[in-house]
Amino acid sequence: MAGRLVGRASVSTRAWCPVWRLERACAGAAARCSIHGTPQEHSETRHEQPIGASADAIPLPSIPWDWFAVGSVPPPRSVSSLSLVTLPDVPMTNLHAHIRDIPDFPKPGIVFKDITPLLRDPAALSGCIDELAELVKDLDVDAVAGVESRGFLFGTPLAMRLGVGFIPIRKPGKLPHETVSQEYALEYGTDTVEMHKDAIQSGQKILVVDDLIATGGTAEAACKLIEQVGGTVSCLAFVVALDFIPWQEKLGNRDVRALLRYA
Repeated sequence: MAGRLVGRASVSTRAWCPVWRLERACAGAAARCSIHGTPQEHSETRHEQPIGASADAIPLPSIPWDWFAVGSVPPPRSVSSLSLVTLPDVPMTNLHAHIRDIPDFPKPGIVFKDITPLLRDPAALSGCIDELAELVKDLDVDAVAGVESRGFLFGTPLAMRLGVGFIPIRKPGKLPHETVSQEYALEYGTDTVEMHKDAIQSGQKILVVDDLIATGGTAEAACKLIEQVGGTVSCLAFVVALDFIPWQEKLGNRDVRALLRYA
């Protein structure tokens, strides 16, 4: 309630809502809100205790009129911003527990590594991004590139954590601007990935991110795509690496890192 009152306050508030009335309306809920600040000195005038307010309610700081101007921002020392979601501070120590094996998918003889339990758990997902950031903390990169589509799920938050931009590498026909493309071989036939031509400037250092590396075909194509426009692939980072599949044949001596390795 208090947040709703403050959030909707505008210039029109001046006409009918003095400061003391707003303080009175908010004081009862202040003990339940995460609004903290340095209380300012109040005048000798006592305000009546609001109905329903406890005797030990947290005093609300005096509120200057300027706060109600359209577009104004309250001083950070007086009122802190509210966090909508607070993730539990639990260190991720067992990513294996959040990767599910699905036998005979997508075809008989293949054991599929399902990451959806990891995506479903907010603490585990946040911990995974933290661990990826720790995995590449020694690198100096200009951007993160993620391969459609699961590379977007990990690449975008990792880019935000590293303080750099994100570059989507997509399937053909999905990007609206001028693109460059790279074809790569599948078990039967070929496929292609594309990237905006102006996404990378010559000499920029790029971190390639995806959820899993198996044969290495898509990762190799992403590297070649980046190098087409003059970029440098600093590293490839994955949540899962299937080391029993010879992806090394395609990626050679490139710097490849993973949180989980299955040999």
